[in-house]
Amino acid sequence: MELFVFAVALLSSLARAGINVIDRWQFAYQNESVVKLSFLNNFLPVTLGIAVITVLGEVNLLVNLIFTIEVCMLGFIVQMVAMIFSYAFKTYHIYEISLISKISDVSIPVFLGVLTGIFNLTQLLFQLLSLLICIPFLVTINFFDARKIIYVLLIIFGLTIQAIGSFYLVGSMPQQQNFGELIIFCVGIIFWRTVWLTPLYLHSTKSHFTFSCPSYLTLLRVFLTFVTQITFVYVISLIDSMLAIPILNLTGFFSILMANYFMSEKATRDVMVVIVLTLFLCLLSIYV
Repeated sequence: MELFVFAVALLSSLARAGINVIDRWQFAYQNESVVKLSFLNNFLPVTLGIAVITVLGEVNLLVNLIFTIEVCMLGFIVQMVAMIFSYAFKTYHIYEISLISKISDVSIPVFLGVLTGIFNLTQLLFQLLSLLICIPFLVTINFFDARKIIYVLLIIFGLTIQAIGSFYLVGSMPQQQNFGELIIFCVGIIFWRTVWLTPLYLHSTKSHFTFSCPSYLTLLRVFLTFVTQITFVYVISLIDSMLAIPILNLTGFFSILMANYFMSEKATRDVMVVIVLTLFLCLLSIYV
């Protein structure tokens, strides 16, 4: 069971990394609108998901699930974090955001531990050591700069709230009995993400819907959105989800590798050494 949880968490991390690279490319290099593209990235999968669920005759289950406060709140939190990262990717390199995100690797288990009374001191120690290794490089990218510190605080706040919100909101929902119900649950989350984005989208398009044929890259992004949402919700909903957190924290590492391979953003050798060290500490924390 643990091996399967790790595998699903790894798939979630890889899919999220793929989304990060696509977002960086579309928002920074192609100067796409964050609001318009974010809306499309949610509108397409939720439309497809609702259509499939309707064909399968599970509309009642979908409706009963969508109109719950838990799914509504979770959709808002997930979309809030997605928007924070989208605007951050428009401005900063992937390796910079990945290094900044390392701070949340410590804040998440600390706050979850305070709220639940359960601390994994070994994992927390490894995460703290990993953060300390990154501190010199955080200083070199001037993350104390007035403009950057805003993104730093927003990223840390967003990731921490998402982890806490997912832990409680998903945990309070009836456990998904099969893969089909899990998909319906995720479609519900994406539905609310679309709802929260709609006012911003209408404002950006002067109060009317516009539609153009999405690019292959956008379609790939839509697919990865589905994969990320399903795998993340599945892992977080498990009782032993804390075991998967180190794997989920590898997203930044995979993002940097993909950016190195698919884009011209080459992280320096020193940054790669730091990333490898933090990866080693992450994997070590699982087995110690």
